[in-house]
Amino acid sequence: MNRIGWMLAALVLMPMTVQAHVDRILHRRSDGSVVGVPQRFGPVVLDLRFPENQPPLVTLRIGPHGIRLPNCIAELIKARRVEDVELSGSWYHEQSNIPYYISVDFYAPGVKHEQMSGDYVNVLFSLHDARVLSIGELRPGWLWFGPRYRQLEPEQLCRKHELRSARLR
Repeated sequence: MNRIGWMLAALVLMPMTVQAHVDRILHRRSDGSVVGVPQRFGPVVLDLRFPENQPPLVTLRIGPHGIRLPNCIAELIKARRVEDVELSGSWYHEQSNIPYYISVDFYAPGVKHEQMSGDYVNVLFSLHDARVLSIGELRPGWLWFGPRYRQLEPEQLCRKHELRSARLR
């Protein structure tokens, strides 16, 4: 086979050898239990409450670990109903860059549930100890300016004592 033939064969076969990482969709039952996470992490429960005129109350328990999302993060969330929250996770990737996690998307009321096209906040929690790994925020554009996305570390929004006191024992 000539050089061009090998290059074409490589291009045709390459997509079959490359596997993109895709989060697994998780489901939350009405009692807050999350279905789809391997048992080795322990039971996962996401409690969501939406008091009027206040930030939502978000509590996540993963096995023996838990966190109540501090107001310094919760105040970014515009979701007002459980139906505006979606979950996914990953526990089958290489952990050198990011630990196994649960991703929680909080969509603003009336917004399409599509990342990069709506108004939402994403909170990434570690499956190992329930701590907040990062916060992503997408806000709609204004006039000719497109949507604005920012990725934040918890320490950029909260004081150390707020993050420490958010941990549940």
